[in-house]
Amino acid sequence: MAFNNTLFYLYTLDERIEIINHRGEFITRIKYYGFYLNLYIVDNRLIEVYHNIQTNTIDQVELLESTDERLCLYSVNVNLSDLFTA
Repeated sequence: MAFNNTLFYLYTLDERIEIINHRGEFITRIKYYGFYLNLYIVDNRLIEVYHNIQTNTIDQVELLESTDERLCLYSVNVNLSDLFTA
């Protein structure tokens, strides 16, 4: 089944979590205020999972557009050193 942005937002939080668990590929994690933001990719779409550090619960699962400025926060964890080996 093809990924549909509109349909994604009709799902409940639990259904979104299931999509991530079954079809998502973990990319990276950052700490952002009181959350761990876990970045996943599902069918070429970026998805953020907001894991509340205090309550140990998932509060949100949201699509992240490739043009979103928040995407640059994840680039801190990217290691490109292998590209520059001599």
